[in-house]
Amino acid sequence: MSSIPASLNNTTLKLSTGRSFPRLAFGTGTQWFKTQDGSSSNAGAELKLESALHTALDAGFRHIDEAEMYGTQELTGPALEKWMQAHPDVKREDLFITSKIWRGMTNPRQTVTNALKALQTPYLDLYLVHAPFLKDNGINANVKTVWSELEVMKEEGLIKDLGVSNFALEHLEDMLSWSKHKPVVNQIECNPHLLQPELEAYCAANNIIITSYSPLAPFAQKHEPTLALVKEIAQKHHLTPGQILLQWNLAHGHGVITTSSKPEHINESAHVLDGPRITEEDVEAITSTAATRTHRIFWRSSFGLSA
Repeated sequence: MSSIPASLNNTTLKLSTGRSFPRLAFGTGTQWFKTQDGSSSNAGAELKLESALHTALDAGFRHIDEAEMYGTQELTGPALEKWMQAHPDVKREDLFITSKIWRGMTNPRQTVTNALKALQTPYLDLYLVHAPFLKDNGINANVKTVWSELEVMKEEGLIKDLGVSNFALEHLEDMLSWSKHKPVVNQIECNPHLLQPELEAYCAANNIIITSYSPLAPFAQKHEPTLALVKEIAQKHHLTPGQILLQWNLAHGHGVITTSSKPEHINESAHVLDGPRITEEDVEAITSTAATRTHRIFWRSSFGLSA
């Protein structure tokens, strides 16, 4: 009988600095994303984000994933404060808040100051460089200089830990050759249709935790063999297909970011490790089936792919 992956027994991981890292994060990007002119892809985003965030916190999420790019820090901060006032037993140290710097890399200190103010917090648990593709996106800065400034703010206590996002192997190799404080996390697009084994091995060897975004991408890809298998495994374990895809990622030892505006989906995600677990055989079956269709959704041109 195939065994259950050991990593499905853990709801937290230990960062290389020794701090505890909640594996499941509720994301405030994608469907909540606000454009530079302040408009949102989600009508009534402010009320919907507050409602969804409160539902996530009620369900047990304690890791919130934010970013300067999303334009929602100013919404998340008041929503968090409102929920915490109603739940005085939950302290700031019980939450884990991640955010990311992007266009603000031209002035890191001001960008961090803005994030702290918007999120109404004295410190960030984890702060990421959102992507290494600065020149491609017209950002007049370089990662080494930005990282050095963030390291100072880490030493000042404004940031507890530093990490990166969307970094390929060569970007990490370069950073590890000169950084004083090594990245503790690499947040990347990862799902059964986008496995990056060399990058995963490098991160493991250097004690960098992979956090996966877009874990439910196979639903959008509509690769029938993969979807049929996921549905079959879900029925076998009395789980939802979404929970199967989240467990697939968690089985690889990753952290996972998920989001939804629907309470039932938020609760499914929050309790994904509370019931039945998939097996090593299930994980391998999904991996091998989905491998016949590799696809990246985000940052395609930066990775040299056609739109």
